[in-house]
This record gives sequence, structure tokens and C-alpha cells, in this order.
Amino acid sequence: QPSKNTDDFLNSTLSWHSSLLRLRINYSPSSINTIGKIFPVLASAAKAGSLQTKGIIMIIDSIKNHTLYPYGKLWAKAFGFIRTLGPDIEDGKQTLDGETLFAGIDRYETKARADAKLETHRRYVDIQLLLSGSECLEIFPKDGLTVSEPYDPEKDAEFYRAPETAPVRVTLKPGQFIVFFPEDAHMPCLNAGDTSEPVRKVVVKLRADRL
Repeated sequence: QPSKNTDDFLNSTLSWHSSLLRLRINYSPSSINTIGKIFPVLASAAKAGSLQTKGIIMIIDSIKNHTLYPYGKLWAKAFGFIRTLGPDIEDGKQTLDGETLFAGIDRYETKARADAKLETHRRYVDIQLLLSGSECLEIFPKDGLTVSEPYDPEKDAEFYRAPETAPVRVTLKPGQFIVFFPEDAHMPCLNAGDTSEPVRKVVVKLRADRL
């Protein structure tokens, strides 16, 4: 039953939606109709295609909902750090648990799609959030993409040619986090509007084999 607080209801709905994606549940038209009887918001998202996208298991949610995801001590440690972040945090690398868990704080201008890069990581899971500004991110299943730059183990990055249309496009704002697993090809840093804007971003790197 919807909460009296619309924001809380939408956040909890998004958390449930994200958890379903993480479990790789496949949706048929009949299952979408069943979901729609319980959560009309989910039915709308499903019909738009986001719930039917195969091969994407990213999470996007409110930071306050991080405890809904049972990913263990490193996850908790990452969000313990995230919850201490303020505007006075210095740019640069923050070591939280050696090379198992660390964060980078950066500032930059968002860019047009033609100037952005589509990437994946093999060793680390990304937890990304904004301290200021807003940006769009596009997400694709890794399988089937054409490699443009081979995997670089030092950077833990592989780059791809971006298809014309992204199956999932989201806008990230302060107070939210987004998680990319090794299966999730992602294109960050995109303009949220018609023009570029300055953002401050935190990217927490968590060893994928420890999650």
C-alpha cells in the first residue's frame, strides 16, 4: 500500500525494482500485468522497456536505502564513508580498505554524448554518486557490444562503440547512488540538459569478488 509520503513510496518502489533487476528476473507481458496490479509505477517502467532489459543488473536508489541491499561488510563500509561526505571533502583518492575498497572524488563538466565513452570494469564494482550538479548516464548490456579499446588491467577498463540508442538512460542527482557491476556497460558524465554543467562526483571502487 502506498506510503503517505510520496517520495518514500517512490524510493521504496525503485529499490524493489532495482532488486528485481539484480536477481535477473525476466519479464513477460503477463508478469508485467501482474506487477501492474500491485505497483502501477513498475508496470509503467516495464512497458517502457527498462524492466525487460536483459543483461543489465545495475542499481539506482536513494542513499538512505542502502541498507536494503545485503551485500556484506564492504558494502556497509562503503556507505559508512559515503554518509560522512560533505562539500568540504578534498578531491582525490580516499583509501578505505587498501586496494579492496577505495574512492575517488573528482569535479568536471558534463559533456555531449559524442564526447563520452562507454566502458566496463572487470575487477571492481562502481558505486557512483554526486555531491553537486546532475548528469545523465546510459547503460547497456555488455554482451554484444563492439570493443573500441581493449581491456587495460592497470585501469581496469574496457571501452566500446556506443549503439545509437541506450536501453536504459537515467539522471543522477545528489542524494542518489548508482551501482555498476561488471556486466553493466555504462556511459557516464552526460549532459542532463541542453548544456554542460559542473558536477562533483564520488566513485567508490569495491572489489567485485568480495561483494
